[in-house]
Amino acid sequence: STNGAGDGQLVFGSRDGSIWVINRDYETGHIHKFDISLQLLAHSLGDTLIAIGMDESEAKQTIKLWKTDRALVEKENTEPAKIISIPENDHPNSKICAVAITDRHIALGCENGAIYFFISNDLIKE
Repeated sequence: STNGAGDGQLVFGSRDGSIWVINRDYETGHIHKFDISLQLLAHSLGDTLIAIGMDESEAKQTIKLWKTDRALVEKENTEPAKIISIPENDHPNSKICAVAITDRHIALGCENGAIYFFISNDLIKE
């Protein structure tokens, strides 16, 4: 249902919450599975992968980030490096329906027209 590419890797996601990575040697890896569903997936031209989906433990969408500075297929721990929460009181019933990411920016568009914009020198740390 969604895909991204970067750092010599192809990343594919499916609605069941699975995320798959294929590296330059055509090796595949399953890096994470959302409990319920995966809605959006994007990769910066640099080294950040963003996925938006639903987990059972959350009543709203979950935003997860991974560093892809080395191959995700080769990583032993594929848990997200960061999870971003959008305050529920801002727009409690609006789903994120669009995502754009660069090395320093994340823009999220919601169904109700709200836009969230994150800027940082290091999206994973800050």
